Amino acid sequence: MIFLVAAAEAFLPGLEPFKTLLNGSLFELLYFIILFLYILEAVLFLQKKSVRNSSILYYFPEINFIITLLFFIFSYIYASNANMDYVHRFMASGGKLNLALDTHLE
Repeated sequence: MIFLVAAAEAFLPGLEPFKTLLNGSLFELLYFIILFLYILEAVLFLQKKSVRNSSILYYFPEINFIITLLFFIFSYIYASNANMDYVHRFMASGGKLNLALDTHLE
């Protein structure tokens, strides 16, 4: 997918958002892809009824919702488990924080 963004930037040099997409992480790029899928869903919704009722496009909103739900569940679990090591050390020490003055001493 990053190659597609790089190719689009090469052929459309005036588009600055592609540079920020390339500098970001792959996970940020996936969120932009989800946003693009919702925009594509809106465009497909405005098309003729015969185009919307084709086999894969008929289930496109449900597929889009499932992808978004999976990303939400992953992000929620990842955020709920983030930095739990510090919490466990804090609770094991009885609430006493022994912080070093700088990273060399730690």
